[in-house]
Amino acid sequence: MSKIFSIAIISKWFDEDKHKFEYQRSKALRTKLRTSLSNVIINSDTQFHVEVRNARASAGQNVFRSIYNRIDKADIIVVDLSTKTEDLRNIWLELGIALAIAQIKGKENIYLITADDISGNLIHEVLPSDLQGFFLTSYNYKEEGEIKFGDNNSFLMSLHVALREWLRVQKNIETSIDEDSIQDQIKEDEK
Repeated sequence: MSKIFSIAIISKWFDEDKHKFEYQRSKALRTKLRTSLSNVIINSDTQFHVEVRNARASAGQNVFRSIYNRIDKADIIVVDLSTKTEDLRNIWLELGIALAIAQIKGKENIYLITADDISGNLIHEVLPSDLQGFFLTSYNYKEEGEIKFGDNNSFLMSLHVALREWLRVQKNIETSIDEDSIQDQIKEDEK
């Protein structure tokens, strides 16, 4: 049976027909994370897989319960704040759920990100002071589908470390994590 390292992305839902750019940006973000982390899995073992999904409800399910379950089961929570301020209401609610679950489980697995075209206003006008200590980075999206993080790969490196730690626990191996090799892997992935 395959074991899954799960990343849940909390973000605004975009209709593909009405918000083509935002929809494509969201899809490119999921692809970037899946591809980058899958390369770690490929070098590890075929019994493990990476799953990157939006934390939203599935058809026919109770919306709150579905979102709660996806957040609860995720190993990593990525909160994409790339939307207008007035559209952040559901994101704040879902982030609150994630914060409560992380607190109960004793996890530090929440990352805040935003697209460059939004980030100028985010830090000063949108981000509540209670969240100032959380990991926050921006990313640039090009319409060709390319995502580039503006933090010298700190975000991807943090995800790689979390995944390698998860793999170590799954395999019951006691080894240290070599951050230099992670940085090399990320640079190779970006070529």
